Amino acid sequence: MHLSFDHLVHFSPDPIKAQKELNEYGINVIKGGIHEKWGTFNTLAYFNLSYIEWLGLRDIALAQNVTDNDLIQQLVNEHTPLGHFGRFALRTDDMDLLIKELESKNVTVKGPVAGSRQTNDGERLQWKMCFIEADHDSLPLPFFIEWGEPEEKRKPKLADLSSHQAGQLQLKNIYCAVHNL
Repeated sequence: MHLSFDHLVHFSPDPIKAQKELNEYGINVIKGGIHEKWGTFNTLAYFNLSYIEWLGLRDIALAQNVTDNDLIQQLVNEHTPLGHFGRFALRTDDMDLLIKELESKNVTVKGPVAGSRQTNDGERLQWKMCFIEADHDSLPLPFFIEWGEPEEKRKPKLADLSSHQAGQLQLKNIYCAVHNL
């Protein structure tokens, strides 16, 4: 089983505004799409297989009723006019094995949860996610995602989207402040 950094989720009151502002700085941010069953939408900046997602509410009433997706619940609970980083995802190539390993270590897992969205060119992207159940007073733990296509097939599709006028940009590190390492 392989784990790697997938993406950082920024809870945004206006993902389209974020897209326009970052495009002015030479960062290629695109419209991602609509998550119909969760009442959300996003814009995305790719750096090869990794990316930053600006996630916003499209239908708050629908989003408030989502019970199977901890990320959407967190977005609803932490929604502010300014926005902020919410959580990050680790990519796996075997969600079932990952869940078995976590459960063997007495970690309670929520999921997998199926997700999908339609791209601007009409392609339907699919994935599944799982979350670790944890004390909500603590820093939200990363969640896990498995894409519906293998990395070798996704990478060529994302090559053009990973080209930025500001240069060869990449995500190198994420730092998290924690109370107890």
